[in-house]
Amino acid sequence: MTLKSKINHKLLMKYFLQLYFLLFSTSVFAKVCIPQYVNFCEDNKCTQTDITKDDRIIVNTSDIQLCERSKCTTYPAEFSKSGVFTNISIGNRGYILKIDDEGNFMQVSSIMLKIIYKVGVCK
Repeated sequence: MTLKSKINHKLLMKYFLQLYFLLFSTSVFAKVCIPQYVNFCEDNKCTQTDITKDDRIIVNTSDIQLCERSKCTTYPAEFSKSGVFTNISIGNRGYILKIDDEGNFMQVSSIMLKIIYKVGVCK
């Protein structure tokens, strides 16, 4: 195999994987994620906090909406696939959302030196 054909093969595989991701990973997109529990951590201590009826995460194809106490804020998001997980981040905001192929999720976000950790299910 010549160098040129090796490069073309790598590019072809790259485009195939991107197309596969777009076609078969969309089951994560357009989902509403409802937390089952929320932990708030600071000063080496975590406490479970109450979930409001409006607490949810709406995952679209290019952004996510974080909703709390009847207010939703939309952020452009970056999506990547790693094994059974789709990882969703919001730029440099200290936020990561991991959703597995069965719809279970884990969200970790930071505010100053505090951490908010949510676990739940996306439908």
